[in-house]
Amino acid sequence: MKEIVYIIFTIIVFISCKQTIQQEVVKVEKEEAKVEKEIKIEEKQDEVVVEVERDLNYKELLNKNMIGILAIDQKEELSKKYSLDVSSACYSCDMANLTFTDKKIVLENVCESSAKISFTIDNMRQEGNICKISFKQQEELVIMSISKLEDISVYSIQLSNNFKQIDDLYIKSIYTNKETLKTFEIHDCGEFEG
Repeated sequence: MKEIVYIIFTIIVFISCKQTIQQEVVKVEKEEAKVEKEIKIEEKQDEVVVEVERDLNYKELLNKNMIGILAIDQKEELSKKYSLDVSSACYSCDMANLTFTDKKIVLENVCESSAKISFTIDNMRQEGNICKISFKQQEELVIMSISKLEDISVYSIQLSNNFKQIDDLYIKSIYTNKETLKTFEIHDCGEFEG
């Protein structure tokens, strides 16, 4: 009788170990498949997004009237890739044009030039291909990072999270100057009465 109990016990232990091993093998195979899938996704993303570092000298930003634009289609030729942000420039009239001087950042409403505010620049520095401008807004230090998106004057603007957007002076994420804006196919305000 003891031998039968011993044999049954041995069989149960053997079967439970086998199931545990099989579960571990399945778990490892799933993790490997997940990692391979993530690697394939990263490879695809690397193929699609090709970051090209473009030289940016902050002096090219000085004393230029910068206008907010939208990226329309990244696959199109350059003249069709960007356009004026018609919604902000014509309908809501809440976009800010930017002007940088040696000492100030001036935000001016796109529709009403009398609606403007300026910030005194605390520091302007070049970090590789990014220009970082620090200024204070309501006694809080804000950092504006500017990088060049194209070989022509098209810039990405990123603000630190503590920046508080100002009514009717909304800062867009992409800007260009008036001269470069003329090279794009512009969907202008037309006959809009605003």
